[in-house]
Amino acid sequence: MKYENDQMKRGTNTYKGLDWVANIRDYAPDIPDYLVNILIVITDGDARDNADREYVDFVLEDVRDYFDFVIPIGIGNEFNIDELNKIQGMKNTRNYDSL
Repeated sequence: MKYENDQMKRGTNTYKGLDWVANIRDYAPDIPDYLVNILIVITDGDARDNADREYVDFVLEDVRDYFDFVIPIGIGNEFNIDELNKIQGMKNTRNYDSL
């Protein structure tokens, strides 16, 4: 439980996580290129690692290059819709306030 609480206090490293997953082919080179790749990002707040715009743009370019669809999902009352729209992939998906 202590680990979970410590993690929540530190916030979300959204772009570090996206950077890792966008380069998954470095860790799993046997994934065929012809597969449809879908990434679902679930976040409950603002990214705390978005201050370096150059890094963010680089990561998002890698994500869009690798994944066919990126579907960001904001949960809770504090998520940032602008941040979610930035994460969205090249192929548009529909935004919903609630389901």
